[in-house]
Amino acid sequence: MAAPSGYVRLRCSDPTFDRTFLLGEEPPKITGGVGGWETVTRPRQVAMTIWQGQDPYQLEIAVILDGYAGGASQEPAIRELLAAGRGDEESQPSTWSIDGIPWLPADEWLLNGVEPGDMVIRRTSDFSRTRQDYVLTFLENVPPEYVQLRAKARQGAKAKTTSYTVKRGDTPASIARRRRCKWTDIRDLNKTVVTKGAQQKLKVGSRIRVPVLRATRRRTVTSSTKK
Repeated sequence: MAAPSGYVRLRCSDPTFDRTFLLGEEPPKITGGVGGWETVTRPRQVAMTIWQGQDPYQLEIAVILDGYAGGASQEPAIRELLAAGRGDEESQPSTWSIDGIPWLPADEWLLNGVEPGDMVIRRTSDFSRTRQDYVLTFLENVPPEYVQLRAKARQGAKAKTTSYTVKRGDTPASIARRRRCKWTDIRDLNKTVVTKGAQQKLKVGSRIRVPVLRATRRRTVTSSTKK
């Protein structure tokens, strides 16, 4: 059953909730749904912009729980609303459907806030509320999706060291020059082998660990002559 004009029908399945409320004076407000850009600062340069993904839509609805004319307590409806928003101890709260507000950008919502207002009328007999306004905040339901990693990503990061076979005349210092690193890097990777310093003669044919050779960018020099 659709909500009549000026009312909104809110439903969720677990815990079960299905009630129709009078809309408040403030119109429903939709925010979010766009953006997701972040800036990353760079020394002496304009900051980079990185897109982290869009924010979900957020919907605010002002409603009035009103039983003042007949003196009906609204406490049961308030308890049901809060219980449905909290969910039970075994599972997270379920999604909500919202009827009575046209052109909503999503079909499923999550109740994310229940804020009481100042429009309060209580019965003198038991102090129960016969009228109470609320601002209900909903988030667009965007279920998590686990993206399968690509084959290269599953292989892990590239190794930072590799194996090297010692040649005649090799020392920690000479190997470090060829690997474009410090001789202490060679020592730290082979502490049981490199024990005497940078100019230690290493045993020919032994295998040690060395840093992976980093690629260098070749520079092209253009010369000009004056006539």
